Amino acid sequence: MTEKDYNLCVKNYSDGVLRFVNRSILSTEDAKDILQDSLIKLWANIQNVSVEKSKSFLFTTAHNLMINKLKAKKVRQDFQTSQQKETPIAQANNTKYEQKDLILYAVNQLPLNQKECLLLKDWEGFSIEEIAACLKITSSNVKVNIFRARIKIRELIDKETRR
Repeated sequence: MTEKDYNLCVKNYSDGVLRFVNRSILSTEDAKDILQDSLIKLWANIQNVSVEKSKSFLFTTAHNLMINKLKAKKVRQDFQTSQQKETPIAQANNTKYEQKDLILYAVNQLPLNQKECLLLKDWEGFSIEEIAACLKITSSNVKVNIFRARIKIRELIDKETRR
């Protein structure tokens, strides 16, 4: 990969990586740090990464850095606790929420593995094989995670709209 290819990768994939990480951990500052660290790792491996593999390399690196950050800070427990406090029901019981708010609420309630698969597939446009490569899981596991995530989202939205 050349410096020109690297700059093109930064231009083409930075926004997607940032969205993916930010939606997964809901911290803009941490997401920016992870994006920056991912880009630094790509630069450090510029001779070893081909242009064709650069997108996968960036998302995989961002995913691994995000997992490490979550483990180091024990954010998983804090994340679930903070999300329970911010549910639409907790904010106001009788208020109708827009469909977008309900979808975001439902996505944020998903387990991390389902959430990552769903975000990469539906919001970032990755193929099943690309997601499997990024997350280092089988394509069957990716399909199952997406299927379960969609069911859970449907259930949560149905539950919220009945209230």
